[in-house]
Amino acid sequence: MTEWIVVLAISAVATAAWCGSVLGLPGNWLIVALAAGAWYLAEPGTPLTIGPGVLLTLVLLAATGETLEFLAGALGVKKLGGSRRSTWLAVLGSLAGAVLGFVVGSGIPVVGNVLMSLLGSALGAFGGALYGERTAGSDWEPALQIGGAAFIGRLLGTASKLLCGAMMLIIFLAAIWI
Repeated sequence: MTEWIVVLAISAVATAAWCGSVLGLPGNWLIVALAAGAWYLAEPGTPLTIGPGVLLTLVLLAATGETLEFLAGALGVKKLGGSRRSTWLAVLGSLAGAVLGFVVGSGIPVVGNVLMSLLGSALGAFGGALYGERTAGSDWEPALQIGGAAFIGRLLGTASKLLCGAMMLIIFLAAIWI
């Protein structure tokens, strides 16, 4: 009986971790940490027993999600000729926007935090890239295009990371429940 309560609690933590990925938190890596803990600590034959193949799959999916998230935004800025400074400011703006969006979204029941954090992250990337280009001397039109690329790239990158995280969550939950 107690082991099923532990499985339920770990399932809830893993699900919350995946939701935290929307905010830019390392939720996918927390799922990996939970799986690694289960792999190392669980007694053989108990529900929390995780095989090394499952653990390796989760690590690869987490790394893929992080890579896609970073590359999508950075490649959008670089493809349009944005500076390295704009790329980094887009990343920093994205983090700040995610936090601000989370706070603003607190007034919207159920999904407000998640949606506003995602939108805030993309707007922050846009603002960071735009600011980086304008302070580097670019005209408004190319700076706006580079900011738009950062916006779209951030949305696509976050969607890719969340997709990898959803696959991780399904694999992890299947491994401990089935």
